[in-house]
Amino acid sequence: MPEDIRARILAVQEKTGFIPNVFLALAHRPEEFRAFFAYHDALMEKYSMSNRIANMSALRPNDEFYAMGRT
Repeated sequence: MPEDIRARILAVQEKTGFIPNVFLALAHRPEEFRAFFAYHDALMEKYSMSNRIANMSALRPNDEFYAMGRT
């Protein structure tokens, strides 16, 4: 696994306490993994949700937004 992808996954795990399965699946396809996170980061910057809301949201595998209840 490329080091940049490993670092991103570990950062997510540290922040949320788990690693979403979709991240591990995408890690086997580095270009798609990087594209997914580039899109995620662009959305987060553009819409600049408050830190509390950003920390409570996550994408489910079916692409629906839902609250995880994490702060």
